[in-house]
Amino acid sequence: MTNYDNNKKSNQTGEVGEHEVAGIFTRLNWLYHPITSRDVGIDAIIESKVSVGGRSIVIGIQIKCGQYYFRIQNDSSITFKNNKVHFDYWLTFPIPIMIVLYNPDTCEAYWEIVNSNNIKDNRLKIPKSHVLTKITNTDTAKSAILEACKFIINRNDSEKIELFFKLFAKSDSFNLSERYSIVNRYLLATPNDSHVLCIKGNIEHMRGDFQAALDTYNASLQLNPSIPTAHWGIAHTYRRLQDIDNALFWANKGIEIDPTDPSGHLALALCLAAKGNLDNALKECDSSIKLNAWYYDAHDHRGQILLGLGRFQEALEAFSKLVELRPMSAYAHHKLGISYEYCNLIDEAVAAYKKSLYFDPEYSPAEHSLQLLNIADQIRTIEIRGNDQIGINTLFDLAVLYCDYGNNDKAMDLFNKILEKEPCHLGAIVNIGVILAIRGDYTIAREYLDRAVVLHPNENVAWFNRGSVLFMSGDYNTAIDSYSKALKINKNDAQIYHSRGVAYRKIYEFDKAIDDFTCALQLNPSLSTTRHLRRELLDVRASIVKLSSGILMPRIPGIIG
Repeated sequence: MTNYDNNKKSNQTGEVGEHEVAGIFTRLNWLYHPITSRDVGIDAIIESKVSVGGRSIVIGIQIKCGQYYFRIQNDSSITFKNNKVHFDYWLTFPIPIMIVLYNPDTCEAYWEIVNSNNIKDNRLKIPKSHVLTKITNTDTAKSAILEACKFIINRNDSEKIELFFKLFAKSDSFNLSERYSIVNRYLLATPNDSHVLCIKGNIEHMRGDFQAALDTYNASLQLNPSIPTAHWGIAHTYRRLQDIDNALFWANKGIEIDPTDPSGHLALALCLAAKGNLDNALKECDSSIKLNAWYYDAHDHRGQILLGLGRFQEALEAFSKLVELRPMSAYAHHKLGISYEYCNLIDEAVAAYKKSLYFDPEYSPAEHSLQLLNIADQIRTIEIRGNDQIGINTLFDLAVLYCDYGNNDKAMDLFNKILEKEPCHLGAIVNIGVILAIRGDYTIAREYLDRAVVLHPNENVAWFNRGSVLFMSGDYNTAIDSYSKALKINKNDAQIYHSRGVAYRKIYEFDKAIDDFTCALQLNPSLSTTRHLRRELLDVRASIVKLSSGILMPRIPGIIG
């Protein structure tokens, strides 16, 4: 009878600990999966919500609850004792194991990752600084993942190293410098790891150092030509460089190697969307989701593409799935709010934006969306009262905000209202022309920009945007003329030099393109895309100089042919 009572009490204490620890990890935005079987040797598995290609990092949890486990401690650590059989089991487990000690009296939990370096005489020292209940989600993720990294590297398990670095390169728990530093340290010891080279390329891509990213991806391919992630990394980089033809080429090449990876189909979808082929982009998103129904990024981009296609109800369903996958994501709730707004469900949109701010009070896109709705409501109120004297500046600011958040239909309505009040308004004329060009209606777009430069011949904004619309329509020579007129008005605009350089590059005027890129970088050294294009053309020019007469010109980077 006594033994039964003791066992029952012990089980109840253990259940309390498991319940409390489960709540802690859930609040810290980790997925918590309890293990119901008692013979497994772990109580649960936690899973990071940060995923790459639908894969997440997982850590096994062994929870111990009660004062008994705190009997051996000092000012800096708690000593957890167990037998060799258990430690050997945890050390050879396929995933990292975290020991969590829960004190029901203080409601505090302490944690440590099991690895061979921190076990001595069947004892594991758990630092008191590892207080799970007193640190933020970011700190918890960072500490746990770093410890898992040490564990993985000590185990020399290449598959888990790859998984760690894939997570590491995407995790918001680390800034780019931290990610880059650790990846480079790892590569010093293991320079021929093609997978980790891809991770390095991803970080360089995120830092905006596109040429370095391309070099790193190519280094990975030299080691392993059949690694699809390098192909998709190159595709993403070319897409950022607005070289969509090459981006499509590399995305498709990666899918040829591995058609079963959902991230490859998403990479192709993004390239197709950038090309304006939204229908096929949607099909690739669907292919990605078919391969992994929980692929968050695929659902996200699917919703955005549906918005672009004007299929608002379906977009609402896609973003509802996003919220289902990440119920505590400010981003997901904000996207859901946008889709509600497109469906004219304003109350639901407001509720979604407020929920976004509930999960992240500093999430500015949700604040801006609420501000947009507030301004629009004020305008509706004024119009209902029959007062047609709404300030043009207010209308213009609201229209620009709608543009910023992709609602070009509402923006067009407001710009047209501005033109009814002030037919020569430069900003309204230019923005209508740009929106029409984005939609592919280049003829009417050009009419608006021609009107802008006739009415405002001394405004470089008019000439610059006219050049951009002409460039989008493929009329590169006339675009160059417009950019040149803009530069006569303002010689200190780096963006205009960059845009004219890109146009020169399209017509193979490489020397002029290099000169323009150089001027742009002198005015604004932070233009990473400009720096990449300049370096690319310098390399091309150097290779052309080396060619003897009669030898074919090498293929120009960024131009399929």
